[in-house]
Amino acid sequence: MMQMFAENGDMVPVTMLEIGPCTVLQVKTVERDGYAAWKVGFGETRKKPTKAMAGVFAKAGGAAARIVGEVPPIEGTEVKAGDRLTVAVFEGVALVNVAGTTKGHGFSGTIRRHNFNSGPRAHGAKNVREIGSAGSAFAARVLPGKPMPGQWGNCKATVQNLDVVKIDPARNLLVVRGAVPGPMGGYVVVQQSTYKR
Repeated sequence: MMQMFAENGDMVPVTMLEIGPCTVLQVKTVERDGYAAWKVGFGETRKKPTKAMAGVFAKAGGAAARIVGEVPPIEGTEVKAGDRLTVAVFEGVALVNVAGTTKGHGFSGTIRRHNFNSGPRAHGAKNVREIGSAGSAFAARVLPGKPMPGQWGNCKATVQNLDVVKIDPARNLLVVRGAVPGPMGGYVVVQQSTYKR
């Protein structure tokens, strides 16, 4: 993240995202596939693709992509297989959703993972960082969904309705207000938000 000055002089926290260029591998339609989506590929890979994916890449006329995914189409934009998408597709878009994989923190206890209070630290207490009582008298068991120690992070997350602050077509950058999931240099999916102000 970094900071930028807005037009009114306010300093806003922003994240710079490199958008593509992505190759459109397939355009899915409601009539043929039952839903509308663009299958896009990003980056290049040295790994040999499967025969099925090799056919998809050949139809699009491009090299094998490192990351392949589907995104909903952007309103008012017509594309076909083989087209290259750049940050220009977000011209006129005010809000976006950014999905990615959060940072992984490994196996963590409830104090770090769920912000539980710790136990007393005096008079011989041995439950300083334990979770304490977890069940109840009626159920006599721990109900599913109870916050417990376990893997923290490294899961899919979506941040919705981020403001588009700036678009830089020369460097293929999209600047959004706020934070996005994942580490620096991670891969994210940017979609047009359906939220209307």
